[in-house]
Amino acid sequence: IKENNAWHKAVILFITVLVITAIVALVTTAVLQNQPLLQKYKRRRMTQEECSRHMPAKCWYLQLLCVSRAGRGVSEELMENQSLSDLVLGSVEEALRSSPFSYQGARIITGQEEGAFGWVTVNYLSDRLKQGSGTTGALDLGGASTQISFVANQDGAEESAENAVTFRLYGNDYFLYTHSFLCYGKDQVLKLALSQQTQSGDSSVLDPCFHPGYSVDRDYSSVYSSPCVMTGKPLVSRDSFTHIGTGNASQCQEVVRRIFNFSGCSFSRCSFNGIKQQHPDVKEKYLAEYCFSGSYILSLLTDGYNFTSDTWTHITFIKKISGSDAGWTLGYMLNLTNMIPAEAPDTPPLPHAGYITLQFFISLLLFFFLLFLLFLSLRSRWPRCNSQTQMI
Repeated sequence: IKENNAWHKAVILFITVLVITAIVALVTTAVLQNQPLLQKYKRRRMTQEECSRHMPAKCWYLQLLCVSRAGRGVSEELMENQSLSDLVLGSVEEALRSSPFSYQGARIITGQEEGAFGWVTVNYLSDRLKQGSGTTGALDLGGASTQISFVANQDGAEESAENAVTFRLYGNDYFLYTHSFLCYGKDQVLKLALSQQTQSGDSSVLDPCFHPGYSVDRDYSSVYSSPCVMTGKPLVSRDSFTHIGTGNASQCQEVVRRIFNFSGCSFSRCSFNGIKQQHPDVKEKYLAEYCFSGSYILSLLTDGYNFTSDTWTHITFIKKISGSDAGWTLGYMLNLTNMIPAEAPDTPPLPHAGYITLQFFISLLLFFFLLFLLFLSLRSRWPRCNSQTQMI
């Protein structure tokens, strides 16, 4: 009987230790999971209505940043004329300084910055930065220029240091390769293609990149007025020519390829430069240029950026992500206002689902331990049968 009691007490002691451990684990996980985060990460935007109600005199100063995207026509003019760009920025400064805005300056960002901030926008809206997972490269096919930006290996950084940009976002360091090919946007490549086809100064130009039946009179000045067209206007030419479409895809591809320089370079890897139907919802101008645009995009992505039939499926053509424009402006604003912290914000140790699951299993174990402990306590009070059989 004494041996049984000793064994009984040892089991009860062991179960008691397990019960106490389970209670401590239950309380500890609850405290750690529900402790308040650092206050600096618990920020909330004040709405315009709240601002007007609580501090109307200072409400204008919440609007600290104004980002403007110039159209491609304006961009070309500013690119060509430095004095004009200074005049435009001077007018912007004068207007904003006389307004209630907190003006901090204005400038024209570089093509490299446009590409880099476009990368930030795409990955921010895709929620890839906070997750710390693989990022998405960004290709911006514009009218005046095209940009390519992606996370690259730093081993080859010394070859092209001017194309390197670094960001630290959410506690992760990103080394970016980004380059802007000025004059290689769709509209400028179209002018370059037309300039090559009009060198003879003929009264008509047969263009394989425009569909059969297309015929439009164009001024020579509309082709050669762009700063991207390096070749001069033909000496013997008329003021205008008739632009006629012939619709030949293979010939169009050759015309577009002549615009790019796909020859070798001194670096280890290179890209380049080392029948008519009305549609009620699309402007006729855009419909006319679709054939050329297709050849341009195909040549740029396959010959220029070296995408293949295998990697083509990795490209997603978008204008918006989650209802927001996928351009560079959001990325510029996020970087300028530090809305993306350099370090990742504090988060609970466990995801909510994992926390609930863990608490459930600990509580379940605690219940069974207590039930077993109760069983052992009651068992000691049960009547026991004598091992010897009584004879009458």
